[in-house]
Amino acid sequence: MMNYFEVSLRVPPAYTDILVALLSGLAYEGFVEEADRLLAYVPEESFDQQQLEELILKPCEALAGPLPYTVSLIAKQNWNAAWEENYAPVQVENRVLVRADFHPAPTEAFDHVITINPKMSFGTGHHETTRLMLLHQLELEHTGLGVLDVGTGTGILAIMAALRGATRVSAFDIEAWAAENAAENAALNNVADRVTVRQGTIETEPFAVYGGILANINRNILLREIGTYARFLAPGGWLLLSGFYVQDAPDVQAAAEAAGLHFHSLRTDGPWAAMRLEKQAGS
Repeated sequence: MMNYFEVSLRVPPAYTDILVALLSGLAYEGFVEEADRLLAYVPEESFDQQQLEELILKPCEALAGPLPYTVSLIAKQNWNAAWEENYAPVQVENRVLVRADFHPAPTEAFDHVITINPKMSFGTGHHETTRLMLLHQLELEHTGLGVLDVGTGTGILAIMAALRGATRVSAFDIEAWAAENAAENAALNNVADRVTVRQGTIETEPFAVYGGILANINRNILLREIGTYARFLAPGGWLLLSGFYVQDAPDVQAAAEAAGLHFHSLRTDGPWAAMRLEKQAGS
């Protein structure tokens, strides 16, 4: 059994995607983004303290100093037990239940029950942005649509799209372990025949037109890629974005409108936001 190091870095959201890209090149296999820190996981034999300290200086030249961080050793055989102990089922407005397969079956009725065994992937329904995206999905027509899920994590939003009636869902994540986890979760929810998962980015995604697109990532990636999402979106289609703070909503909306999309609505939960955009028919 392999042990892992957990590196906890206090990082401004604007630097998170840079750090993820850099750490991915150093054999780090998992990442969890929180409000003001990044948790990164690397096998014990691949951890190099000096290499880490040299790396975290690179994206931080504009900051006052190096990013503060801590390192903890986590035994792999204890990983599943740890998250099982702390992973409680999540209810979204009493309409959606997100649970793991070790949780008791629900005794009350929900519109949708999603089974997620998250391993180290983002998207268990506990984070505000995931819940906001699910709430938006409850309002949107999915039946008969092709849907693209950008940065799928556990696959929770792709699974929700299939449960809502999407006939074809393409999902991808930059991390191989996340793509593998999403595919496993799609099978758990009996939607693997409609959900295709792969490792990659929007740049490597084969071009196709979708009736709906889901992207719960972060502000910088959304601003950089929103024009590409607009090209992939069919006229009359919808685009859901989250992973950014409420104060960033005007920048996201401006970038979307510059790409020819139209603002529909914004949901918020604490400091987090999720935005619904549309592409007008004939555009």
